[in-house]
Amino acid sequence: MLSKSSSIEVGAIVKWWTRYADDIVKEAGNGLVLNIKDMEYHSVFGDTLLKYKNFDVYRFKFNDIMSISERDIEILKE
Repeated sequence: MLSKSSSIEVGAIVKWWTRYADDIVKEAGNGLVLNIKDMEYHSVFGDTLLKYKNFDVYRFKFNDIMSISERDIEILKE
């Protein structure tokens, strides 16, 4: 999903999902991207800087806003 998340912009309609700890999909739905946060942290195993994105998504199904990881989101194509 990393390559697809780079094309997601604020205002895009997306498909999102959440997962249980064992990687089984818990919930899924459509939503609207409200904000994109670029995050980074240092790897525990070295001096590597890891970068990723979180997306604040308005979830139509639940009428709320949730921060979704870039691995759990994809843009909806027309």
